[in-house]
Amino acid sequence: MKAIVLNGFGDVSNFSTAELEEPVIKDDDVLIRIKAAAFNPIDYQMRLGLRESRLMNSPVLGREFSGIVMKTGSKVSIYRPGDEVMAWLAVEDRMERMPS
Repeated sequence: MKAIVLNGFGDVSNFSTAELEEPVIKDDDVLIRIKAAAFNPIDYQMRLGLRESRLMNSPVLGREFSGIVMKTGSKVSIYRPGDEVMAWLAVEDRMERMPS
């Protein structure tokens, strides 16, 4: 899968596209194919390496998005593959799949 990743703090030249392996979902995970994502002030601050960057756990930015559920873990009961969804993730949440 293709992803847009942040390779270092600073300007937009630190972004690149990369080919990543599809994440293995856990029992309570939902895998979403992202169709649209937002780049918000906290993403901008993280990109620059400001105070919020200490909270980063992934080189993939963009915490608000919408898309289509591709897979669900065995404990997920309210979403099914094909459902259209939108989400806002807290900084500490995992974000592993970006638009391809």
